Amino acid sequence: MSTLKLSIAEDGIAVVTLASPPMNAMDAVLLEKLANLFEGLAADRAVRAAVIAADGPAFSAGLNLKTTPGLDRVGQRRLVDALNDCFGTLYAWPKPLVAAVNGHAIAGGLILALCADWRIVADVPLQISLAEVRVGVT
Repeated sequence: MSTLKLSIAEDGIAVVTLASPPMNAMDAVLLEKLANLFEGLAADRAVRAAVIAADGPAFSAGLNLKTTPGLDRVGQRRLVDALNDCFGTLYAWPKPLVAAVNGHAIAGGLILALCADWRIVADVPLQISLAEVRVGVT
């Protein structure tokens, strides 16, 4: 099952969709794919801008907390590196970037939305929070 979908319209607007509903939880593989995809889109002269969207009721609930606790040191390092690389790539992306927030954006999901130049948020009940602040993660 693919975790990302890409479509590019004739006007040069790329739509990248997180495709792991319902919560679009992130892991190292997804973050690496996302960073690589946006690096490629940055180099593509036909792409003028991009939108990050999501399937399902949540934009993203952040890291996949079902798998994260079981990571060994190598897995933890890979995840941290993937987070830094992905968010750094998106934050510094050289073209206009819009986050289409369709539902919950929690923890890393909110960071993902904040990497965009603009955020459009659906008029639906949703939670937006940085859980890391509440528990003291630096």
